[in-house]
Amino acid sequence: MLLRCLRCVCAVVVFSTLAVEGRTREYFVGVVEEEWDYAPGGGDLASFRSSDPAKADLNQQSDWKTFLEPGPQRIGRKYMKAMYREFTDATFATRKPREKWMGLLGPILMGEQGDVIKIVFKNMAVLAGRSFSMHPHGAQYSKENEGALYVDGTSGADKLDENVGPGQVYTMIWNVTDTASPTPDDPECLTWTYHSHINTVRDVNAGLIGILLTCRQGAEVKIKQDYAAQIAILLDVMDENESWYIDHNIRNYLGLTNTQAVETLKEDADFQVQSRYSMVGDIPSMVNFIQWLALYNG
Repeated sequence: MLLRCLRCVCAVVVFSTLAVEGRTREYFVGVVEEEWDYAPGGGDLASFRSSDPAKADLNQQSDWKTFLEPGPQRIGRKYMKAMYREFTDATFATRKPREKWMGLLGPILMGEQGDVIKIVFKNMAVLAGRSFSMHPHGAQYSKENEGALYVDGTSGADKLDENVGPGQVYTMIWNVTDTASPTPDDPECLTWTYHSHINTVRDVNAGLIGILLTCRQGAEVKIKQDYAAQIAILLDVMDENESWYIDHNIRNYLGLTNTQAVETLKEDADFQVQSRYSMVGDIPSMVNFIQWLALYNG
């Protein structure tokens, strides 16, 4: 299991020559806005509890109601979020099926050594009314395919990738070069991340994060032969206080309409604590020979 840290320093990567010829893998990825349920089971399913009196001392105490049950000054377990979702083609009319355990993670994007990863990206987030992007860790890219906003001294076409507004479409090209591929001592694939990088903290806490795999040639076939399933999990604490949708969520779920009341609640220490959620995904029933893809955002 490989863990990759999200908060790294961004830099424009200078391309090395693709020594191995691969193929182009095309993905259609859109930012969608949807209500997200942190606990679709309705409660805490992680803490150990037993009805056996002999095991009573092993029972774990949980304050899950503080986070999951709504109240006068508590939103509860449901929030509006922005998430990456994969579509079948450039019309962005039909979503591709996805496993339930993916949670809010965007689609798993994969490229083998020598491959070109082509992403047709559409910002479909109308409620937020702001630009989002896709920035990769692990793959190589040119400046106009970086998807990261910072003071870089560039202009014109080099800035379009970091300013994809609502309703706009932009095509990204990422490369899985020799230097981006696994070494002989690595597993078949390296687990990286991609995320929106306009305002990284707010973008990611809004929900815009996914997994990128850079693999050696032939890995896709080998993984299907060697494993019964490939499961991705996100190990993270989502801070809804830092999401672009915090004002909307307060107004929508608590019914507050007064701007001053919203601002006062956002400054309340108890409210801030209650608006942070641990993320592990919706882990399915276990089967033999699972390949785990763990993404740590810390």
